[in-house]
Amino acid sequence: MDGKKTGFRNKRLVPYLAAGTALLLLAACGGKEKEGDAPGPQQGAASKEPVELTVWQTVLNVPEEQFMQEYGNKIKEKFPEVTLRFLPYAGKGSTISDLLAAGQVPDIVYASIGHVFFGILDPNLQYDMTELIQKNKFDLSRFDPAVIERQRLLAGGGIYGLPTSMDTLVLYYNKDIFDKFGLSYPRNGMTWDETYELARKLNRTEDGVSYRGVGMAMGAMFTVNPLSLQSVDPATGKSRFVSDDGFKKLFDNFARFYHLPGNGVDKQTAALAKQREMFDKEKVTAMFVNTAAFATSTYKDTMNWDVVRLPSFSESPGVGSQPIPTYFYITNPSKKKEKAFEVISYLTSDEFQHYASKKGKYTVLSDPKIRNTFGDDIPYFQGKNVKGMFPVKNALPAPLTKFDSLALASLNAQFDQVIIGPKDVNTALREAAEDADKKIEAEKKKQ
Repeated sequence: MDGKKTGFRNKRLVPYLAAGTALLLLAACGGKEKEGDAPGPQQGAASKEPVELTVWQTVLNVPEEQFMQEYGNKIKEKFPEVTLRFLPYAGKGSTISDLLAAGQVPDIVYASIGHVFFGILDPNLQYDMTELIQKNKFDLSRFDPAVIERQRLLAGGGIYGLPTSMDTLVLYYNKDIFDKFGLSYPRNGMTWDETYELARKLNRTEDGVSYRGVGMAMGAMFTVNPLSLQSVDPATGKSRFVSDDGFKKLFDNFARFYHLPGNGVDKQTAALAKQREMFDKEKVTAMFVNTAAFATSTYKDTMNWDVVRLPSFSESPGVGSQPIPTYFYITNPSKKKEKAFEVISYLTSDEFQHYASKKGKYTVLSDPKIRNTFGDDIPYFQGKNVKGMFPVKNALPAPLTKFDSLALASLNAQFDQVIIGPKDVNTALREAAEDADKKIEAEKKKQ
């Protein structure tokens, strides 16, 4: 199957995954033999002979300069014997299929979880690192459990890639709107019910301007949903939108916000781009659910913003979205697996994760000391609640299939019909399931 047709192709999520990958690229290092070092491969265990490692990335149009700034320069400092050959993905002619056909086999692939089929599994490049992990006594317990579980699910209990950074969903808010109406700011630990009541108070017209309580990046919300719902049953290849009651719970919960008087949408305002624009450009939406990456990439000084954790369901307090991790993978054809593992494990070390965290890269490690350095080197983060963006607990990841993007596209389209009206939730979910199943069957026939 053509790799371009697999992975998360949901148009409403891809910008977030791409942003999360491109902007959270710097992740990092290992253990505790000495201050700043993490348990990983024994220092000096791999050869110090000069070696070239070829790296291919799956994010469209990330230039070599950015890769070197975020990863390569630190790798060169740590491993002067390593020469990095960077292969950018720039569309036609530079896909993994194109590279393999030309005999250019990368040693390392780095990709967000949304690109794992396109970049790793479809071209059959996956390599289980378990033996290298055991040989080098690499400590997986240091990581956020959700990002390791994601790999366990992909590899049937093994590990194809080591996580280097991640993204998550958070709730941004415009402080000026809250000040204007004399309302208390959102706080960490809110439930969706509390957020709904707050949003209700913010849908109003003042001085000819219509303000909205809340907007959401719904594509991302469904894909990394906090209930860990699986879109497609891997055993049957059928969507689960009707068979799993959790999807009705998601629809009911999120649709009610758009049914509040003053927060209704039409075809234009339901679109993701317009939802974002009303928050960060028009500045008429008070709260907006988006990825944490947007704090470093887009918002900056665009408004008087702050941020809190994603609201949670009352029965699972503190549980956020599923994480959106980026992994570095060793390819199966590589003849340089030992050195590649040494380099990748450095990118998960305490030393590098601490460095990256200060620059606004969301760490994959559980160590609160590293999490508490998040954004320390970013001037416009000062005074903001960015350290509170980390959920108390990430939602466990749902197993992936290569058909998830097809199913999610159907789900998102039907959700729009619910919030625009007049379609009811049960009908929408049934039609989403029917549409998804047809698309999946058609895709299977192409294989």
